[in-house]
Amino acid sequence: MPETAPCCAGGQWRQMRDFFQEAWTEDLGRDEALEAAGFESAPWTVIGDGGLAAPLTLRVFAFAGDAADKPGYLVEIEGNGDAANRHVYAWGVPDLMAILSRWAPLCSPPPSPMR
Repeated sequence: MPETAPCCAGGQWRQMRDFFQEAWTEDLGRDEALEAAGFESAPWTVIGDGGLAAPLTLRVFAFAGDAADKPGYLVEIEGNGDAANRHVYAWGVPDLMAILSRWAPLCSPPPSPMR
């Protein structure tokens, strides 16, 4: 049975075939696996600093082709601990903006206490 991952499509979440995870074999690094799955290996955008100050960092990778059966974006979610990164897919720009509008606030460090 193929691996699946969450995908936001038309504002609804569903499980879909995980093209990225299928492409990521032991002999490939992340960048090569992204390219093998059809995504650009350079992030389209990064939200968060990737450090321990913020709870999350989001990296968005755009699909490089025009296949009608693949999502337009892969959103990599990196926590600030030793846990493995996770990812979800966004079918189109409206779905990506919905994800980022909800999750981007978590990528900022907490405010400093007022004195």
